[in-house]
Amino acid sequence: DHDRDVNAARNIKAAGLAVLAHGEPVNPESLKAA
Repeated sequence: DHDRDVNAARNIKAAGLAVLAHGEPVNPESLKAA
């Protein structure tokens, strides 16, 4: 399960960086939906 947690963390970080790159406000709800 550790690998899955690490992958989830990387996905969340990547999603956050992608949003920042687009200059859109970070919305925690949108990250949960993804």
